[in-house]
Amino acid sequence: MNDITVNGTVSDSIIVRGTNSVVTSSTVINAGSHSLVVQKSRNSIIKNVVTSGSKYNNIAIASSDDVTLNGARVGGVKSTGYSNILLSSTSHSIIQGISILSGLKSAPYTIEESGNSNYNSIGISNQSGVTIKIIGPNTVLKTL
Repeated sequence: MNDITVNGTVSDSIIVRGTNSVVTSSTVINAGSHSLVVQKSRNSIIKNVVTSGSKYNNIAIASSDDVTLNGARVGGVKSTGYSNILLSSTSHSIIQGISILSGLKSAPYTIEESGNSNYNSIGISNQSGVTIKIIGPNTVLKTL
């Protein structure tokens, strides 16, 4: 999928499942649930996406392996307690180049691991306001 713009949905906006999927240069605003869901996926690439105003997580990566998320810009979420980017039971994935859109309600975490997540690589810049919750003992956090 390339160059998709979605504004206002009642449920998840973009859902990625399967192997070797690619989503680039896409924008999702005001999703009724999650803006972008990567679920039961392997070797997928998500690059240069903008998400903001989701009811829950802007980007949720669940039960997946070897997912690369690069160059995402994320804004606030509408429901309390949901992170911008959630890695749930996800491993061997690379998250980097994340930036926060200004002027929006902040989430408790910019990036959050949960479930059995482990062996991920999370690279962040020194942008203020980025918060991360890591639970995987083998997940690596790098400053870019």
